[in-house]
Amino acid sequence: MPAFATMTAGLRDCVTRKPEQILFATACGALLYGFPRQGRYVELRGVHADPAASTREWRETQAEWQVEWTSHEVGKFVRLLQVNNGSAYEQLFSPYAVYETPALAELRELAQGMVSQQLVVHYHASFRRQLAAFLGQRELPGRHLLYLCRMALTGLHLAERGELLADLPLLARFHERVAVLRLLDELDQRPDVADAAPYLRELQALGEQLARRGNPAKLPEQVPGRDAAEAWLERMRER
Repeated sequence: MPAFATMTAGLRDCVTRKPEQILFATACGALLYGFPRQGRYVELRGVHADPAASTREWRETQAEWQVEWTSHEVGKFVRLLQVNNGSAYEQLFSPYAVYETPALAELRELAQGMVSQQLVVHYHASFRRQLAAFLGQRELPGRHLLYLCRMALTGLHLAERGELLADLPLLARFHERVAVLRLLDELDQRPDVADAAPYLRELQALGEQLARRGNPAKLPEQVPGRDAAEAWLERMRER
């Protein structure tokens, strides 16, 4: 995939042509996760202020890229943050901002104050659910292995450091997961893995580590900052 800087103008055009009052849009998915062989497909996620539409979805072609673009109404998005939804946090803190207003920085500050152990629970529960679903398949594609490794390591990193990090190569190097680095390298060279067995053992080890993670980052047990988020939302709707 081309460098993000070369894509920004075209992706921003996808956002600014929408009739809704867009507050921000970021690139997520494979780009955010640092997956190899991303192709020409880009996932955009955003937030809009129009209360008449809870969720908006578009698919379009922008230059050589296939763009899938989803936007949540700001009230719905704040509710997702209040229950520590991992996808909402990843979207908000993605370093690949395509379009932004002051609301992006304001929401990031609010969300940072709402991070709790519930966000780690979200990743652990999602990991277990997705692993069970994938193991029920006859074959386990390499991209599914990447997705599961990323989910587990994001949860572990959050529990240990109190920081949300979604980039799998960075996570694998930071936590010295040699098998995950080998998986990334193999999938950069070929469309799928030759032998999934060693990577399944790595997933089992990651799952066990996530299950006994503790709370070294000393995250609060319950989500704080709900009142501040509601107050911000009320001010936002009065603008």
